[in-house]
Amino acid sequence: MQMKNSLSFNNNASGIDCNSNQAIIVDDCISVDNAKTNYGLHYYTNAKLEFALNNNISFRTKAGDKDDIPDMVVSDSNYFYDFGISDFHHKML
Repeated sequence: MQMKNSLSFNNNASGIDCNSNQAIIVDDCISVDNAKTNYGLHYYTNAKLEFALNNNISFRTKAGDKDDIPDMVVSDSNYFYDFGISDFHHKML
């Protein structure tokens, strides 16, 4: 499954969710102020992860859940929400 050039805004659940698909490809997407996580990449413990995420942004203007993502998708091209900091490299957007 691939998601590209999408905007997820103010949904009542997670904005972008893999639905347990460990091979989802997400490119050039923005997820803002969703009720749960902006990015929810949930997976089974013993699953072989093949996630591919590039040039994605998670942003909040109000309090919300931390993005649920595996370390393998952390990169300089992705900015994820981590309770006040919108990425794991501590760069503010």
